Amino acid sequence: MRRKIVLFAILSLVLLASAGRSQTGSIDELLKKADAAYAENYASEARLREAVSLYEQVLTIDANHRYALDQLAQAYHELAYGYLFIFAADRAKTKDVQRAAYTKSMEYGFRSLRLNPTFATNEKDKFEVAVQASTDVAALSWTANSWGRIVQAEALSNPVAALEGANKIKLMYERTIILDEKYFYGQPRRGYGALLANLLPIQGGDLNKAKENIERALQIAPDFLETHVVYAREYALKANDKKLVEKELKLVLDAPEGDQFKLWNRIAKKEAQELLDQLR
Repeated sequence: MRRKIVLFAILSLVLLASAGRSQTGSIDELLKKADAAYAENYASEARLREAVSLYEQVLTIDANHRYALDQLAQAYHELAYGYLFIFAADRAKTKDVQRAAYTKSMEYGFRSLRLNPTFATNEKDKFEVAVQASTDVAALSWTANSWGRIVQAEALSNPVAALEGANKIKLMYERTIILDEKYFYGQPRRGYGALLANLLPIQGGDLNKAKENIERALQIAPDFLETHVVYAREYALKANDKKLVEKELKLVLDAPEGDQFKLWNRIAKKEAQELLDQLR
């Protein structure tokens, strides 16, 4: 009897170990496929959505997989802004799905941030404390970006919520700058600068500080063309510097697409052409 119990215990341990190896193998295989699809996010919306689906499958195995959560926060933002807005044939018709994608980006970003117990404990009542405890640059950055798009779209219809959101987004950008201002080609500086350019002075807006932050992003990654568009649209246009606007936009249109960040450079080129057309 004792021998049977021992054999049963050994068998149970073997099965558990095998299940663990199988699960790890499944995650590794899914991530390999997801990363390959994501690397071609510029090729088509379908390819980006394939990456999203694969990262989400990872979460069915490990709901707290930080890398998958962070990748989903970024991928949903790019889906919303790139394919559902910039490249959309009729942007008005994609308005609801844009918002849904930004919301998914935020949800995954916050899920990643809440893996930090201090963030999870303080998020509701002490947001600044929660943000200061976070070290997840990707989650902070993409959550702030997507939240910012939602706030911008709904500022007129819900100004109180927009202001509250903007204050929290500001804290998130400030934290990402401290952690890694060079993340994703200067995104913390670029996003923070755009936010400052769109807030009223009473809300903490400052066009000069916006300029400084966006110019810092340009120093970090001058070939990332989206920063030049942000500089033209969010600073030069608001400063009424038409020559600078045209200079930056023509630079974007004349620059090579490059191989490093094709999706965002394609987005930038389309934005630049549209903005130039509006100015003429």
